[in-house]
Amino acid sequence: MDSQNLNTSGRDAFNSYVDALLDCILAKETGLYSNLSKPEMLFFGPDENTAGFMKLGALRAKARGYKYWKSLTTGKSAVLGGIPHDKYAMTTNSIHPYVTELLNKLGVEESKLTKVMSGGPDGDLGSNEILVSKDKTIAICDGTGVAYDPQGLNREELTRLAHLRVGVANFSRDKLSSDPKAFLVTIDDKDVTLPNGDHFKSGVEVRNHFPEMEYFSADLFIPCGGRPGTINIEGANLFLTDDARRYLEDAGVQLFKDASTNKGGVTSSSMEVFAALCMDTADHDKFLCSRDETSAPPEFYEQYVQEILAAVRHNAKMEFNGIWKTNHEVKYPDGSRYIRKTDATILLSKKINDMQSYILGVLEEHDPENDWMVRAVLRRCVPRLLLVHCGLDKIVENTPEAYLNAMVATWIADEFVYSNGLQTSEFGFFQFMRSLEEKSEGEVTPSTM
Repeated sequence: MDSQNLNTSGRDAFNSYVDALLDCILAKETGLYSNLSKPEMLFFGPDENTAGFMKLGALRAKARGYKYWKSLTTGKSAVLGGIPHDKYAMTTNSIHPYVTELLNKLGVEESKLTKVMSGGPDGDLGSNEILVSKDKTIAICDGTGVAYDPQGLNREELTRLAHLRVGVANFSRDKLSSDPKAFLVTIDDKDVTLPNGDHFKSGVEVRNHFPEMEYFSADLFIPCGGRPGTINIEGANLFLTDDARRYLEDAGVQLFKDASTNKGGVTSSSMEVFAALCMDTADHDKFLCSRDETSAPPEFYEQYVQEILAAVRHNAKMEFNGIWKTNHEVKYPDGSRYIRKTDATILLSKKINDMQSYILGVLEEHDPENDWMVRAVLRRCVPRLLLVHCGLDKIVENTPEAYLNAMVATWIADEFVYSNGLQTSEFGFFQFMRSLEEKSEGEVTPSTM
């Protein structure tokens, strides 16, 4: 199937998926009622090969009369107030703080760190990793070939490729250092001999075996994809089991599970949805939407993106420190050893989810005595730009209660668990909430940035 037919088929499949979803949401239109006591609010964001369809999904929802059509899909075009994850490096801004925080803990300067990457400057993760990092990248392996330089691959050349979004095969050979071990091999090369004397029939063979070679060794490994055409029989885009992660940790690898590090896109999507819900339609169109696909977004939009990026980095650092604290201070129930970072991610997430469920239950009782809590938390978790522009009263008026409750429950659970760890008590939670109440007394919503 050629690319044009594949794109058409993908578009049709995506439209069918959106229609099926809307059939479930628009009960009055379709006559399809679930057994839930109240309407559901569903949102979905971009993943493999769907990023280009997010605008299409929102417009389909608009055509079918869905009230919250602008928030149905995320990562869409700025014309609809969307925030593309790849353009603003949302995932990289979640992953890279784990690197910098870890280096701070270990007392290592990033500029002195050697790094190898799978996935190169042609991908969104690889290109953004190159642009934000300050390390000495000695090897890159991607779908187009491999590049190795023990003195560090030329940073200016890597930056050039990252901006162009082209593979490492486009690395200029004259940018390699004079080190005799430095080399560049593309998948088009034939009859290749590496500096160590190993001979290969083709560049493809070199690329395929490169991660197994002596050259692919450094202080830090950042996997950013690499070979989208390979076969991997797994249920998702996950290449390590938790048992494998534990084995690597026991061997001395500082490993952080993707469920912790890869949250930038989710945070961005939730804030994109929130802006579409809390702002008046005219305001959203004026301040968060581009005039057309070629126009620059409004200044307000760019400011909002910066607030989201700050939140992504803050959340990553907060979770890193929660994992690190657990890994160094809390032992398994049998007392055998401190909890591995892989298990810390799982246990912290479970504790947060359990606490979220409890808080949501409390909020759904609609006790007026809890009103202070909702407003106090919203003043802390809503981006300041929106607080100043909309005002808290307007935000509460416009945003569906279920979404606000979820925001409040998530903020409380995250702040409490990540700051206090796994070994907490009911009295500790009481003290946390009492402190929040005392700080909130007399507070007013900010009116200036």
